[in-house]
Amino acid sequence: MSGPLGEEQRENRWSLPATGTVLIVGAGEAGVAAAAALREGGFGGHVMLATDEAGIPYERPPLSKQQLKSDDEPERLIRPAEWFAAERIELIPNTCISEIDPAARRARLGDSGQVVSYDALLLATGARARRLQGDPAGVHYLRTREDAARLRSALRAARSVVVLGGGVIGLEVASTAVELGLDVTVIDPAPRLMHRAVAPEISALLADLHRAAGVTLVLESGPIAVEADGRGGALVRVGEATHSADVCVAGIGVIPNDDLARAAGCAVDNGVVVDGCGRTSLERIYAAGDVASFHHPTYGHSLRVEAWQHAGRHGAHVARSMLGIDDAYAEVPWFWTDQLETNIQVAGLAADCDQTVWRGTSISGTAFHFRNGVLRGVSTVNNGRDIRPSSRLIASGWRGDSRLLTDPTRPLGKIASDLLVEF
Repeated sequence: MSGPLGEEQRENRWSLPATGTVLIVGAGEAGVAAAAALREGGFGGHVMLATDEAGIPYERPPLSKQQLKSDDEPERLIRPAEWFAAERIELIPNTCISEIDPAARRARLGDSGQVVSYDALLLATGARARRLQGDPAGVHYLRTREDAARLRSALRAARSVVVLGGGVIGLEVASTAVELGLDVTVIDPAPRLMHRAVAPEISALLADLHRAAGVTLVLESGPIAVEADGRGGALVRVGEATHSADVCVAGIGVIPNDDLARAAGCAVDNGVVVDGCGRTSLERIYAAGDVASFHHPTYGHSLRVEAWQHAGRHGAHVARSMLGIDDAYAEVPWFWTDQLETNIQVAGLAADCDQTVWRGTSISGTAFHFRNGVLRGVSTVNNGRDIRPSSRLIASGWRGDSRLLTDPTRPLGKIASDLLVEF
């Protein structure tokens, strides 16, 4: 385990009382999954789920896709409204936790100042959109349903869009905007699209897709300056060039919401540092999802994963550890993105690979990414059925003849099962 969490942290020195109180801070995917796992694990005590957002917790992936296209697209809830009452989950909306007292095991709720006691506390506070330096006016960000509503309204009245950032959010917004018939430019200082998340071959595929759809890509852009144009749009200066846009969207990454944990005294390093069970450096305080930095046994170093599936799985895993199940979290990271009628899914860590082999084609196939002979990541293009067996191979640390994976006449699931028996 790296960081300040020693091996002694791997065993609880306390047990959660059957009628105790668990306070979950954050009602995104990780927080709701944790609440569900507590009930599924037989916990009968008080579960409080506090969120600074209004209404019933909702899914975020559609915000950059379907919900940007139409006012009629229904909001996708993580759980139906009635589920919270049925499972006796006390949902506390419009409430931030302003202070945690770890010694007294108490937390202060927002503006009301109400103090609540807990037996265990889970930080599922997620992350917030990184903002441009100086936070210039006229720039849209996309993280919440309110952000999506504002951007949807702006796109409806626009003819041109400049997207700052060639990551998942930026490219999904660009994809949606060009499908709406807008003139779209994507600007990124990196040499390739989604360079932190995908292999070079997938970056090249994405660039081809977007250029074919009419998106202008400005990569290795150098310094960027943005200012409002006085008409609701923005002027984006890149070197000597100026791009005028009716709408400017910044998708330049996120910042983990670890301020509350830091103030409470938790160890923080690119997120809240936790062990394999989600325990922070403070007893009875846990963290899960986007905000948590944990040691991954497959990769041998710390990760902080920003993905929908990870948030749910990690939240549930950490809740089970509260109930005494001490297995270390070892799920292979996985995410997907839908762009220009193309579905791309990535399992594992693919960005730093030194060898890629294809099964099928780049139109509908699977790319296996190796580093130093070890399978580190897999990308599928319109072929998501290969993700599950690929994840099993990645988790095993499989190394071998890459040609064994590329026979399209045999299902990958069967190939993986045979290889894992032999490995």
